[in-house]
Amino acid sequence: MPDQFDFKDPEWVAEQLNIDKNSVYRYLNEGLLPGMQLGRKWLISESSLVEFLKSEERRQTSERRAAAAATTTPLAFMTERARAVLESARDEALKRQHNYIGTEHQLLAIVADAENAGARALLRLNVDLASVAQAINTIIGNGPEPIEMEIGLTPRAQHVVEFAMMEAGRLTHTWVGCEHLLLGLIAEPGAISSGVLEKFGVTLDAAREQVLAIIKEHKAAKKP
Repeated sequence: MPDQFDFKDPEWVAEQLNIDKNSVYRYLNEGLLPGMQLGRKWLISESSLVEFLKSEERRQTSERRAAAAATTTPLAFMTERARAVLESARDEALKRQHNYIGTEHQLLAIVADAENAGARALLRLNVDLASVAQAINTIIGNGPEPIEMEIGLTPRAQHVVEFAMMEAGRLTHTWVGCEHLLLGLIAEPGAISSGVLEKFGVTLDAAREQVLAIIKEHKAAKKP
């Protein structure tokens, strides 16, 4: 067998990285890991995996540095509801026995509270919140066993938070709220959140329009 034929199966990758094999399959399906599919079988090149891990190490290091720098700005401070949504996303993941917090869990947390600005924007777009939750649950299902370790955001979920911060800055808002998180969930390409919302006819422009309208009405209501 030539040396360049170094393809492995997902189970081998899971063992080498010390992660659950279901996570490997999810990363492959989301395009987060390099691989090719032959029929129902996935194959991952060992050399490509090594290069990917090196690249991912550099990317994550860069993102952590950017995130650390961002925490010194007022925009890094989220509203109480936004912090509650992110905490609820963790609960949604653990409830389903998932060892990660994805965009799907973030969206579940937003639609679970009809009073936050993100959910209200969806309602204004005639989106049924319970139907969104049902659509997500149909896609993700439950994990095989309870999670007893600390879990964190997937790269896509982290991008959502970063986009929310950038969007708040672009709109010259001095806070990061659920409305900005919603826009991040719509904008993240290839994410479960954006795919589900697209099926409900939600676009970034339409959601942003409703978000701005909600904020305008809130400001008007506060005037004496």
